[in-house]
Amino acid sequence: MPEQTSDRSAVARRGVLLLVAVVVLVVAVAVVVIVGSGDGDDGVSVRREASLAGPLFGVAETVVQLDDGRVAVGNENLWTLDPDQPSNLPPEEIRRYGDSIRALVVLDGDRLASAGPAEDITLWDVAGRVEEIGTLVGHESPVTAAVALDDGRLATGDEGGVVRLWETGSGTGTVLGGHAAAVVELSVTGEGRLVSAAADGAVFVWDLASPDEEPVVLGPGGAAVLAVESVDANRIATMNADGIVRISDTADPDAPVLRWELPADPSVQGRHSLAVLDRGLLAAAGSDGVVSVWDLDAPEASPTLIDTGADGPAAVLGMGDDRLLTGSAEGTVQLWHLATPSSPVVNIDAHDGPVHGLHPLAEDGFATVGADGRVAVWVLD
Repeated sequence: MPEQTSDRSAVARRGVLLLVAVVVLVVAVAVVVIVGSGDGDDGVSVRREASLAGPLFGVAETVVQLDDGRVAVGNENLWTLDPDQPSNLPPEEIRRYGDSIRALVVLDGDRLASAGPAEDITLWDVAGRVEEIGTLVGHESPVTAAVALDDGRLATGDEGGVVRLWETGSGTGTVLGGHAAAVVELSVTGEGRLVSAAADGAVFVWDLASPDEEPVVLGPGGAAVLAVESVDANRIATMNADGIVRISDTADPDAPVLRWELPADPSVQGRHSLAVLDRGLLAAAGSDGVVSVWDLDAPEASPTLIDTGADGPAAVLGMGDDRLLTGSAEGTVQLWHLATPSSPVVNIDAHDGPVHGLHPLAEDGFATVGADGRVAVWVLD
């Protein structure tokens, strides 16, 4: 009998330890509703609606909002956050991958595509509980970028430089063409054109109405492209790892290229260092924590300078109404009115460490991603 009692005690102790571990994990990823805020000088405030704590599964590479208001997050796992849920409910963990998801794309109101870390693209039904509904197979190296096209198709690029187009309903795919280096960004511009940018600095413009034609090549190549933004129906803005910002005309590749140079540190700068704002304005962040804002209608004029107050790369996001959001190397998120760029309207201590990315959400919402592994959802009041 004493031996049986000892066995039962050991089992009980293991059960308690397992329960504690589960509780710790749930608390670590709990959604926090309306905790923390930032108040501004002109009555503007920011409240935090939800967060995914880290660093459980790495820094999130991509964040998108579903039609029902939930937020999908891709790091080494796929998660959904629901800001409307009570604070004691954890986010939903959809799948563990073991390496970073490279892209999440909302295809329509009910479907989501997740790309990377492997060669296949997974399709999900997100109308209710998230369920896998299919896989797109065809890439021979890990998928690194994806974007939804206006006609409902999906474009993807991989580490081998291949760009593919997909009919997501049937699952059929075709090779559009390829780069000599990994595809790092895909963007859709006006007049049915797809822009692909690669790690060797090459930027290709594809005419989707004539997929058999060779792409138009923009830029001289060189340093890897960090970010691509559509300025208008024809023009795109690119930023390279060497700090070069360019405005190119996809309809007229021989047109003069606008070019500026910012302080650069390729080891830390990322894809959120470039943003198109209202009224033809362009914001780009250097590695020194200073954001330059140019008026593209007067490119010869000196840019407006916004100092985040932290030495290191910044993330930028346009919020409409001449407002700019910045995330600093010290974890601070600031909202600026471009009419008064000398000081921020709102200042938030959002993360422990650099802000890795800023993602737009509906109705004056945004998500912040920190190098601390946390993702937070915020709303401007």
